[in-house]
Amino acid sequence: VFVQILPSLIGAIYWKHGNKKGVYLGLFSGLFIWFYSLGRPVISDLKTFSLMEWIGDIEPSYNLVLASLIVNLLFYIWGSLLFRPSVRERLQAGIFVDRLAHEKAVKGAAISQQELLMLASRFVGHDKALTSFNQFTGNAFNRHTNKPASRQFIDHTELLLSSVIGTSSASLVMHSVLEGRDMPLDDLVDLIDEASSKILTSQQLMQSAIEHASEGMSVIDQNHNLMAWNQRYADLFNYPPGFLIVGKPISELIRYNAQRGFCGEGDIEDHVERRMQRVKQGMSYYFERTRPDGKVIKMQGNPMPYGGFVTTFSDITQYRQVERELVRAKEDLEVRVSERTKELSLANESLIEAKSKVEQVNLSKTRFMAAIGHDLMQPLNAARLFTASLLQHESEEPHVQETVRHIADSLKASGQLLADLLDISKLESDAIEVKLSHFPLSQLLNNFDAEFGAMSGDYSVDFKSIRCSVIVHSDINLLRRIVQNFLTNAFRYGSGGKVLLGCRREGDNVRIEVWDQGCGIAADKVNDIFSEFQRLEHSSVYDRNGLGLGLAIADRICKVLGYKLGLHSQVGKGSVFSVTVPVVKDYVEPAQAPVARIGNSQLAGVVVLCIDNEEKILVGLDLLLKRWQCTVMLAKSLEHAIELIDENDGLPDIMLADYHLDHDKTGLDAMEALRAKYDHQIPGVLITADTRKELIEEVEEKNYKYMAKMVRPAALRAVISGLI
Repeated sequence: VFVQILPSLIGAIYWKHGNKKGVYLGLFSGLFIWFYSLGRPVISDLKTFSLMEWIGDIEPSYNLVLASLIVNLLFYIWGSLLFRPSVRERLQAGIFVDRLAHEKAVKGAAISQQELLMLASRFVGHDKALTSFNQFTGNAFNRHTNKPASRQFIDHTELLLSSVIGTSSASLVMHSVLEGRDMPLDDLVDLIDEASSKILTSQQLMQSAIEHASEGMSVIDQNHNLMAWNQRYADLFNYPPGFLIVGKPISELIRYNAQRGFCGEGDIEDHVERRMQRVKQGMSYYFERTRPDGKVIKMQGNPMPYGGFVTTFSDITQYRQVERELVRAKEDLEVRVSERTKELSLANESLIEAKSKVEQVNLSKTRFMAAIGHDLMQPLNAARLFTASLLQHESEEPHVQETVRHIADSLKASGQLLADLLDISKLESDAIEVKLSHFPLSQLLNNFDAEFGAMSGDYSVDFKSIRCSVIVHSDINLLRRIVQNFLTNAFRYGSGGKVLLGCRREGDNVRIEVWDQGCGIAADKVNDIFSEFQRLEHSSVYDRNGLGLGLAIADRICKVLGYKLGLHSQVGKGSVFSVTVPVVKDYVEPAQAPVARIGNSQLAGVVVLCIDNEEKILVGLDLLLKRWQCTVMLAKSLEHAIELIDENDGLPDIMLADYHLDHDKTGLDAMEALRAKYDHQIPGVLITADTRKELIEEVEEKNYKYMAKMVRPAALRAVISGLI
């Protein structure tokens, strides 16, 4: 019995035209032959079947099976060809047979009107599908008929489906039905239902988003008809209820707005024509329009890919009002700024003019102080030279010596005060220029060794300096002034004790220190001593006329150079003043000749040429130098000096010259002329009250020594000793 399934099973896999009705017909026929053959012996009066005679030579058991299978196969083929396969059968057949071959086999196969009704009902509902089919046929549609559908009926069904699921989806469904595609129809319907539901949900979300947007929106199709909008758009243009409908030509909306003056002045049809032309060209546009009611509407339109336009409308009235207010505020601010700028310009001009006047006053004051200093230094210098000469003269009357010493101290204090006042004046007027350079510190310290070593006897001070080989980066003249004031202060307050000048390394810096064994400074007086005219009450008996400007000058010079000034002091034990200077690395220090200390006896026979236009200065130098057993030549000018040299028939060992001579001549030029005339590098010392930095640099550049008035006799003796 089960063998009867074999023909339909093989046909379902390999034959394209097999269907359910052919299978049933072949199966029933084969079973009938099988049961008939089995019951033949008990049916005596039944005639022998002719087919059995045709196969009479075969064994009885095999004859029955073969006969039933042949009948089954014949009726299966005949029934499949007689009856058309259903839509479900054709779809299911695509699972087992070759797709392309199966599509060719079933293409063009008929489909019944009942099946089309069933298909349409799944998408549009049974009632709507039946109504549509009745309208198409023009009479009552028989829902139970199995009449094949015509091509027009199929197209009508596809059009009906497209109204619900779209043209593409409807075409896909109809092709699946007519051509027997792999996808089961129920699955296709469920898929389309799900997609339709999602599309509907997306449309609802999109519509909700558009409705809640702050801007008005409108959408037109490729035929320039209104398709969608939101309530904000209707509110912005105050459209009457029911005016906006789907499919309304956009030209009517433009005309309606133009009639209300929303498009500006001009002909209404011209407004309509220009705007429609822009829409037809598919060009993006953006513009603002101020309406008669005062609202400012911003409109921005963009074309869509497949035709149509989407336009947004924004009410920017408030923004434009704020913008106008900002413009007015900006204009007012610019006016105020312009007025204030003019006022500031006038104030700046006044300040510049006042500053210029102050600078001129300071410059005039500096020049005046320099001139006064030079004029005052001349008689003071002469007087000091006279007193120095008298002090070296042995007098039998002690009170005369004491009187001369007091005069010398007073002159010294006056000269120091005048020099300090000139320095303070320069510092206050910023007239001091800083010129930094590399130089060995020994070059500076050796000069102090010679100068203050000669003065140690006068102050009863045991002075000692320690050599230092480091190279520093500083202004040598200003640094000399700082250390010189430290030493002067130490000599003044450390009389009878020891004074030490030395250096101490601190990383990339070196600290120059001056130690003394003076009275020390109380902690509450440390800050006061760097102010002008501040001095301790218990100064040395050798220098009670100091006015306290030396440390103030040192402090101000340190501020100009940016150096750290240090002080450590203990009352009754002494003080340490220091200044920290940057060190230069990888610098080779030139060899320095040792400075010899010599006394008066070593100056015996030294020929000294003195050039000064002041008679008193020459007389004072003559008296002082002769006390040192020097041979002196006194000259008031270069010409006079040449005459003296020619008369003595010999060159001087050293020249001492004042800077300012008669007829705008200078002592520096005079010494240079003598060197050039006699072709000999005669040592020279320029003695002047002019402390200009440029002059000091020029003197050192020409290999002369510089000494500022008033000249200390001990320092002059040390310089002369060093030069010879």
